[in-house]
Amino acid sequence: MFLVGAEFKNGAVSQPNPKRSRSFDFRMLVPFALGAGLAAIFVKVPGLFSEKATLTEAILFLGAAMSINGVSDAGADYLMSAD
Repeated sequence: MFLVGAEFKNGAVSQPNPKRSRSFDFRMLVPFALGAGLAAIFVKVPGLFSEKATLTEAILFLGAAMSINGVSDAGADYLMSAD
């Protein structure tokens, strides 16, 4: 994750590639959607979220927690791969 810029290829960013964009979207949106679904189910389970947590807060928290790993993986693939 910390070495993303070490082998940066300018061509990867200057030339749009829909395939890489879809991969990035997929790696971010699918875990977020799964986290949102789980949060909707588990928001009222005692001990998992604060009793004051709203459904929106639970969705944002769990969705972001599940998709954060996709940021480094997809970002590294997007910036370091040149097709």
